[in-house]
Amino acid sequence: MKLQTLTIALGIVFLCIKYYEWHWKIVRGLYPNSPVLLKLPKGEILYFGLYYAMTGLHALHLIIDAKKIANYVLKTFK
Repeated sequence: MKLQTLTIALGIVFLCIKYYEWHWKIVRGLYPNSPVLLKLPKGEILYFGLYYAMTGLHALHLIIDAKKIANYVLKTFK
């Protein structure tokens, strides 16, 4: 049970870090199809596209599975 709670806590930490990182990238104009990003070399455009796609999918995975784990933990107390 402790490991499940730790897993959820670390998932929340990851989401907080990514929120902070995404916020500052978006404020600086580094988001998909932004004028700032489109002026950069193609390799950097590809990097940021993959960065947003991969971290976005990972965040979605964390949200879904943290909810599942929380439900399992709560069921063990019933």
